[in-house]
Amino acid sequence: MPKICVIGGSRYVGKLLVKRLQTADHQVTVINRGSTRTPAGIAHLAVDRNDEAALTAALGSATFDVVIDQICYTPVQAAIAARTFSGRTRRYVVTSTIEVYDPATAAPATVPHGTPVPEEIVDPATWLVATDLPWHDAAYLPTHYAEGKRQAEALDATAAPTA
Repeated sequence: MPKICVIGGSRYVGKLLVKRLQTADHQVTVINRGSTRTPAGIAHLAVDRNDEAALTAALGSATFDVVIDQICYTPVQAAIAARTFSGRTRRYVVTSTIEVYDPATAAPATVPHGTPVPEEIVDPATWLVATDLPWHDAAYLPTHYAEGKRQAEALDATAAPTA
């Protein structure tokens, strides 16, 4: 029985994902802050994914075949996940967003206004990652959502955890 960890997993697509994984007879663990209950039969770790020490402690010696990160919004969160899940999983998957290609936030001057940004321009392997930006500031995040996701993808492209 594959062991799957879902970070988030209690709302929106994550809730459906957890239910489908459970129906497919996977051993599922959900990590969230504990404000939402998980379905019966689902292991639950109530911890803030932004608190690296608490996340590491909550995981103990747990390992997973796959970690699916539904709520990785910043490069800081991606870096914490890379360190915390290193040696604990064979595969780490991040759910992203089309916002990564939003011409209002990612387009260089060479892309006409309103045109989706071509994938080769938003290359995670070469995108600048700036973990020193105020990613922990709740007021900063809403206006920098797309950039946070781009930088998280970029960090994951180079430092995703593996067993």
